[in-house]
Amino acid sequence: MNRIIQTLCIVATLSLTGSCNPPESSKPANAIPGNGFTSPEAALQAFCELDARGKRLPFYSPDEDLSLYRKRVSWESEPSWDKVIIISGYTINKMKLMPGCAEIAVTYAVKGKYSADVTSFYKSMERIEFKVIETDSGWKIQGPLVHPHTYPAMLIQSLQHRAKNAADAKERKKLQKDINLIKNMKRFSLGANSINL
Repeated sequence: MNRIIQTLCIVATLSLTGSCNPPESSKPANAIPGNGFTSPEAALQAFCELDARGKRLPFYSPDEDLSLYRKRVSWESEPSWDKVIIISGYTINKMKLMPGCAEIAVTYAVKGKYSADVTSFYKSMERIEFKVIETDSGWKIQGPLVHPHTYPAMLIQSLQHRAKNAADAKERKKLQKDINLIKNMKRFSLGANSINL
């Protein structure tokens, strides 16, 4: 009799859970091989953080960083960017989920922009709608392919790396001037200021 009751309890438990597999919430976050992201938000969060930390900048991307970054995007390569958006932070907004893809807006707190010719300091909010797609190797950013959005300290670090490897003294001097300007950006960020370099 006890054996019959135990069998009925096991059958009832399996009927309630649907299978012997653990529920989704108990599975590890990196259950999908490849980039390891089982949700669109996780993929976008990783992309935004790598971008903010300067991993998309053309003049400072060590191989291991590029490898991490490429696992999170669907495009093969980055353009040689001529402009970088300087940010103090970003917020990932609510997701719109569809079969096999999601749309998620990111709001950036912009402090200015940097290019080789002009650096502008200003405060604004920029909203970009990203599309994230599900692939065999996890969720990836499909687009849009926008200019890098980077923290000032990371931009400075990449410019220092570029200056260290610059071939001529004139370029090194120019890069050092850019670095000093970005380090002192708080002095210029009260209004919209453009500085020709």
